[in-house]
Amino acid sequence: MSKKARISVCCEKVGSNKINPYIFGNFVEDIRDHMDAMLAYVLKDMDFEEEDYNRDGVSDGWYPITNGKNTVFALEPAAPLHSGHSQRIRLISADDCYGGIAQRVSVKGNMEYRIKIYARATEEISQIKLEVVDIHGLESLGSTVVPVDSHQWKEYTASIFITRECNNAEFRITISGNGRQWFEHMTKGNLWIDHVSMLPADSVGNVKKEVIDMARDLNCGMMRLGGNEISCYH
Repeated sequence: MSKKARISVCCEKVGSNKINPYIFGNFVEDIRDHMDAMLAYVLKDMDFEEEDYNRDGVSDGWYPITNGKNTVFALEPAAPLHSGHSQRIRLISADDCYGGIAQRVSVKGNMEYRIKIYARATEEISQIKLEVVDIHGLESLGSTVVPVDSHQWKEYTASIFITRECNNAEFRITISGNGRQWFEHMTKGNLWIDHVSMLPADSVGNVKKEVIDMARDLNCGMMRLGGNEISCYH
């Protein structure tokens, strides 16, 4: 085209209209796996939604641990108003042992972690042990015991103070016979778990403190919660 146009900008006069702030700035979206990105939850598969692909009786986000010979693990229907499955751990009366489930985690040092667990148990089981250990040296980094007092579904809360940072840690949920044996042949100690979550005390709501700090510095104009991950935000 042969025609040219000239545009003049008059900087001395400011108009009354404002530019929409969403035209400029940055955009934040949680597009990775929600446990590894923006949310501060340490654990994955918190509602035991994975199937038992390994055929070990445990939701595939977890793995079984026991020093007994006959501990039984099984996925069962979820509790009312819950999704996924419930995880069942059964101690046979002849075994004086512990049994439970575990998951690899990364934890901060000098930090309190707040834990919620939705569970029920038969009367033989009076407590649940929650523990974080260094998977290499098997050093305990923090633990607590949660009394279980109901055969009905109930939410229990606890906290664990982690002594030092560890990127190769293991979170364990275990029950034991506490040195007792139940001599009635058909009697068994059973624990069912339908939800377990673990959040560091420095999280902002359910979001990582580091993400909040970086997003604030970014001064983003818009934040989008990914539609496929929206169920995790509760």
